[in-house]
Amino acid sequence: MLARLARPAFLWAGVVGPALFVAVFLIDGATRAGYDPSRHQVSLLSLGDRGWVQTLSFLVTGALLILFAIALRAHLAAGPSAMAARSGPVAIGVSGLGFVLAGVFPTQPLFGYPPGAPAGMATDITAGSLVHVGAAMLLFFGLIVAAAVFARRFWRVRARGWAVGSALAAVIVFVAFGASGSGPSGELLLPASAGLVQRIALVTGLGWVLLLAVHEISIAAHAGHRRAGLVG
Repeated sequence: MLARLARPAFLWAGVVGPALFVAVFLIDGATRAGYDPSRHQVSLLSLGDRGWVQTLSFLVTGALLILFAIALRAHLAAGPSAMAARSGPVAIGVSGLGFVLAGVFPTQPLFGYPPGAPAGMATDITAGSLVHVGAAMLLFFGLIVAAAVFARRFWRVRARGWAVGSALAAVIVFVAFGASGSGPSGELLLPASAGLVQRIALVTGLGWVLLLAVHEISIAAHAGHRRAGLVG
């Protein structure tokens, strides 16, 4: 089964998953009554009458990222860096698992959404919300570690632009994710712009995955054409 999932064609999952997730939260967030994309985190879209849309997006995106990680691991196996070939895809797979768990365990009403919810942090945190927070940690730190690992890999193969871009993506996701969360008091660090800052982290991290997928797809296609030429 894993051998089938490791086919180069499945690298496209790394394009479809990130594009799908970003498109869903941008469109859904812009059209929800009472939802403010600048203030409200993406996870809150899992609540309300249309909550199933964001929940499905979490689940599908997570599955596609895990599929991409499996295909990427096989694709990189013969590459120049054994560590990146293992740990990089594993980190992307961990992020995919975070997406799946975030879909299975939605957050609870917070920060005034859905309309009528308390304006700030909930006083009684549910077990599901705690799991959701853990899922978010997997989701974001998986992306951070993956970008950092590939930054080192690209640097070693002298792909300086990709190395710098990957390192920058890791830093942006780390800083933006941290800024979108809560401080020691439990209140948001940036209550007026937490949603916007979180979106910066998501677009940066998932955008990096998409570009990585496109890059590796082009390499796989070139290798396939070269093998076909040798056979012919």
